[in-house]
Amino acid sequence: MRIKRDWHKARLKGDIAQDILWWNNFISSFNGKSLILDQYPVTSVATDACRSGAGGFFDNDWFYVNWQCDFPFAENLHINELEALSVVFAARRWAKAWQNKRVLIFCDNVTTVSCLNKCSSRNATLMSYLRELFWLSASNNFHIKAVHIAGSQGSKEMTALDDIVLDFRCHAYAESTKKTYMTYLKSFVAFCNLIGIPVVPLSQENLARYIAHLSRRLKYNSLCNYLSIIRILHLEAGYSSPIDTHLVSNVLKGARRVLGDVNTAKLPITPKILFKIFAIISFNDTKDVAFWAACLVAFFSFFRKSNLLTPSVNDFDPDRHLSRHNVFFREDGVLLRISKSKTIQFAERCLDIPLPAIKKLSFMPSQALLLNFKMVPAVQTPSPAFLYRNGEDTIPLTYAVFLARLKTVLSIIGFDASLYSGHSFRRGGATFAFQCGVPGELIQSQGDWKSDAYKGYLDPSPSYRLHVMKTFANALKLST
Repeated sequence: MRIKRDWHKARLKGDIAQDILWWNNFISSFNGKSLILDQYPVTSVATDACRSGAGGFFDNDWFYVNWQCDFPFAENLHINELEALSVVFAARRWAKAWQNKRVLIFCDNVTTVSCLNKCSSRNATLMSYLRELFWLSASNNFHIKAVHIAGSQGSKEMTALDDIVLDFRCHAYAESTKKTYMTYLKSFVAFCNLIGIPVVPLSQENLARYIAHLSRRLKYNSLCNYLSIIRILHLEAGYSSPIDTHLVSNVLKGARRVLGDVNTAKLPITPKILFKIFAIISFNDTKDVAFWAACLVAFFSFFRKSNLLTPSVNDFDPDRHLSRHNVFFREDGVLLRISKSKTIQFAERCLDIPLPAIKKLSFMPSQALLLNFKMVPAVQTPSPAFLYRNGEDTIPLTYAVFLARLKTVLSIIGFDASLYSGHSFRRGGATFAFQCGVPGELIQSQGDWKSDAYKGYLDPSPSYRLHVMKTFANALKLST
């Protein structure tokens, strides 16, 4: 900064202004006295950082931060800045323990060591960290000296391998599972804060109290699901799970008896309901055509809602959600392909569902799909299967839009919309197949059920149950 005359003025800004502000703040709080530093320095401090996180060690104490979870802003920083930031974290944590001492900090980053020892840097970010570090140093009367330690090839390889391990762990759960666990975690942490206890470890008595807390607003099945995060937290921290104790088992058994274990499922969509929906569909409206095609595909394919429609425009996954490039029209109907589902987590196979062309039927899924494809061509690849127009825009039919339209249509045709959901099509298709005499193993295969859970979706009608009893009675007559 240059001025032409000694009496001219200049506006201070940038690093100069920050440095003067630092001194102004320090002088106003400094009493003019400082103790003589210890002769022998503290030598057990070490810090390190990488692209995924940072850590430090001092006198049997340590810290670790994960950039993505704890300080997302740091993910965009240079490695030199991350290394310096880890030293600042160390000073924040142990400043009180370093009072009146000389501190040697061991670091494998040459730039960080140089900045600490020169007390300066041309990098604005590094300089901001140095100011905080020296503020802690001056306030607590300790002196820092950085010592460079060469990182061996072996340690670099270990760091690289640890990054891969961390990435694998981040992909251990599906995104939907992560969101569910986050809901459970927030509930549990809120409870711990409410009664003033640590999250881990949790005593069996406090776990019993948490069960009582949840019972005020949840059914028994949901309550048990919420406890799963407690098991995970304890295993991650190296503790045994408090769930597997006599007291907790006893409390859960009593909760089940008091709350009941009834799972009220939504009603199935039947062919009768489909015919009534068909009667009010406007085939000049592209949104109605997309909705109708989705209804038929959902009923005939037994698809889960997570495979049928994208939850939002930005969350579309062409492997998980039905996309146009995975719809294959053939002479005998249409083939639908899904690469990811609730039972296909690791790309070990594809789920291929054929939907036949049914002659003399007023509605069939292949025809409805083809009509939607022709009326609203895809504007990009890959594209969600069901599209409609809003003015000049081409918009994917999301699950929320589909469900809202379903509720409206059901109310129009005289049904209680609250008793149905998007899952009603999967249940209705499986139930209708069962009533038509389709073997259970074929229903299980079509719906991609891994276990006998599909049996819970079958909802025989009273007329079908009456038919079973008449057959039973006739057999008794013949045997007498």
